Amino acid sequence: MKLEEIILRGTRASQPAAASTAIGAVYYVTDESVTERNTGAAWEDISDGGSGISDGDKGDITVSGSGATFTIDNDVVTDAKLRNSAAVSVIGRSANSTGDPADIAAAADDRVLARTASSLAFQQLTVGMAPDGVWTYAKLQDISAASKLLGRGSAGGSGDTEEITIGSGLSMSGTTLSASASGSAAWTEITSVSSGSGTEVTFTSSLNYNEIMVVLVGVTTGSSANIRMQISTNSGVSYLNSSGDYQTVTNTGIETADTLVPFHSGVSTSARTSWLKIQNFNGTTAVKLVECPISNGASNTLTARIPTTSALNAIRVFPSSGNFNNGGTIKVYGRG
Repeated sequence: MKLEEIILRGTRASQPAAASTAIGAVYYVTDESVTERNTGAAWEDISDGGSGISDGDKGDITVSGSGATFTIDNDVVTDAKLRNSAAVSVIGRSANSTGDPADIAAAADDRVLARTASSLAFQQLTVGMAPDGVWTYAKLQDISAASKLLGRGSAGGSGDTEEITIGSGLSMSGTTLSASASGSAAWTEITSVSSGSGTEVTFTSSLNYNEIMVVLVGVTTGSSANIRMQISTNSGVSYLNSSGDYQTVTNTGIETADTLVPFHSGVSTSARTSWLKIQNFNGTTAVKLVECPISNGASNTLTARIPTTSALNAIRVFPSSGNFNNGGTIKVYGRG
């Protein structure tokens, strides 16, 4: 066998088939700088001792630098070729530094991916995430009924916004809130009840007015008695009944400490009609003034002073002794 039969040279296009060439023959591919050996079935690359790979596009990888550099082609790595991720997570870098990516997992529902305190994580919204003025009225929750205000009730302390009911002396027309001057509005009947046969009649609801008037109409008692009134600052749990809780005033201007306010003078079983009007009933900045047409002999004059500055919220009407005798009606009015 001649040397030129086992050491060949030429282009890839002129390379003879392996089957028609002597086994062990060597062929140098001049246009690729590759040396190959015939195995009898195929040409085998033996460049650099058979351990190297020639430069060129190998499909999804490009080889360069005489086989020293392998570069993955753009957009050829599929999702399936990546490593597995943690459940409900994204791949990224949570720390505010350069480094390896890692799973950023959402540990609970109703979380968003956000940067806070220079760190990236799934978390609930914070105040800082909402720009000023971005929330519209339409994004707020619906109010339960018409003619409501939003605020915080006096007994609630600090906390969530609440619905505020419009009380007496205020009215809502469209989106306009109007207030009536104290004492100038018409009286509104809150309730009207029979005096019954018990030892007292109490009123503990719907008394959110600046002025309250309690009217006796033909009320009778089972025994000779004087009909009286006491008020409460704790919704009727107890009533002010200590000496000095009320200061009755004579028509000469003399005050006397008392435990109640009478509707009339004297005692009797006869039907009595009278009234007491309390000013600043639900106020918290001044004492309460009580007027009666007959208790001191002068019409519509000051007859008592209630020193408390707490808002009043319940009324007790009772005879000085015995029971009511199923006669007459007790009415309560409010205004302002």
